[in-house]
Amino acid sequence: MQRNRSYISPYDLDGPAQNGSSYNTSSQISQNNSKQGNLLVLKILVVVFIALYAGFNAYKQNPEKFTELSQSFLRANQDDLQGDEEIEDEGNIMVLGPPWVYLRDTVNDMPVRDTDITFFWLVRGASGEKIKNMLTDCLDLRLTSYHHGIDTELEFSSLSRINGIASPNVREVSARFTAEYHGRMFAFFRHPYQIFRESMRVAREDLDNPLIRAVIGDNEMKITYKELGIAKKVVREKCVVGLLDEFFEKSVRRIYDYFGWVDKDGMGQTCFERHQDTVPADAYGDTMSDNSAEWMQFMVKNKLDLQLYEFVRSVYRAEEQTIIPRYKQLAALEEDEDEDEDEEEEDEEE
Repeated sequence: MQRNRSYISPYDLDGPAQNGSSYNTSSQISQNNSKQGNLLVLKILVVVFIALYAGFNAYKQNPEKFTELSQSFLRANQDDLQGDEEIEDEGNIMVLGPPWVYLRDTVNDMPVRDTDITFFWLVRGASGEKIKNMLTDCLDLRLTSYHHGIDTELEFSSLSRINGIASPNVREVSARFTAEYHGRMFAFFRHPYQIFRESMRVAREDLDNPLIRAVIGDNEMKITYKELGIAKKVVREKCVVGLLDEFFEKSVRRIYDYFGWVDKDGMGQTCFERHQDTVPADAYGDTMSDNSAEWMQFMVKNKLDLQLYEFVRSVYRAEEQTIIPRYKQLAALEEDEDEDEDEEEEDEEE
């Protein structure tokens, strides 16, 4: 025998209707919600109006003081967003401050000048010295390594596009560039999980997120999304990115063309192939997840480094469109100068 069951709507919170009345609770709630929403909008408009009115009065009474307070407020909030990095405002565009000021922007500061100092950032675990040996052996290029600080007596006037610096100390080197001697940086990156595994094999205790720490220059502070954001900005704006997986050869060619280096004795490709086997390939490439216990151990301490590496790969893809050979950079500059001359002649004729 079937039992009769009454269906109670989730809106009927007070139980079945009494005295034969129908269920109108749903429509009543809808009407109440509409009234409450309208009332909330009205309250917000009133608050905004009062704030605008108060600000207008403050400006009328003392415009200079109002402007000063507004700028102080903006600077305080910029500091919150950017951490301890100094931030400059150029036309309402937030830019990196010291120590990154005199590193050229990879795209906006083209063309690569002969006086720009090539800086090869030797990213930890990315076979930097082996790549440096390949570049200096195969190309008309000199790179002097500084692993434990830069010589304070180093004459930057002797450095250039074809006579540069290689160092893992990205922050320290960047701080040494000046308005007269700008740096132009490139780097190769390996998957942080592979670096982690290799460090575990030699039983070495490592800090968490070493890639971000290299940019921040602090081995003790807690690494947060704020520091990750700074590191992303440095990579995106100041670094020509190379990868060590299947894109290694393409990466070398892109950097070579961008800086406008020249093969040594015309043996560039043959020399490259001879050195290529000395650089271990990145076995993990674009891997972003793994179910192994070792991966979980890696993620506990290096989650933000993994996010930075994923961002590095996206920068590499974007630079396929933005990083162009130096001869094209110079041709574009010459074309712009010709157009400027034509415009000046037209202005003089008028």
